[in-house]
Amino acid sequence: THADLRSSATVLIAKERAQQLFEMVADYPESLPALCELRDLSNPALLGFGGRELRAAVSRRLLHLGASTSQILDFYVSLLKALRLLDSSDGLLHYVAQPLRQYLRCARTDTVLIMKFHYYAHFRVSLRLAVCAFRRCGVC
Repeated sequence: THADLRSSATVLIAKERAQQLFEMVADYPESLPALCELRDLSNPALLGFGGRELRAAVSRRLLHLGASTSQILDFYVSLLKALRLLDSSDGLLHYVAQPLRQYLRCARTDTVLIMKFHYYAHFRVSLRLAVCAFRRCGVC
């Protein structure tokens, strides 16, 4: 019937999107429309499929010495934002991020140093922008 055909097509589209989750997370926030589409098309079984695909892709494509700690941390931040959009319970996030967290904790000795550097660099840029804004508006 028409409803069965539509349902099958929806499942196929959602599965295809779920297989592209790594790229969607890496491209976040530009991939926001695709993530919203996946969220709207998905059910718990499809999100589970996407989570398994993403966890395998993260292990295969990111958790090795060829990826810098900075790249891994940037991906992790995007992962937090993207998966919270897909699953507000954070169950999917905990499942996918567990090997990433363990890898950062155990295999990368520079994780805390890189996090501090990113924080301070962001803080300095924010401070500089605030000072420029004050000067432009004539407060100082």
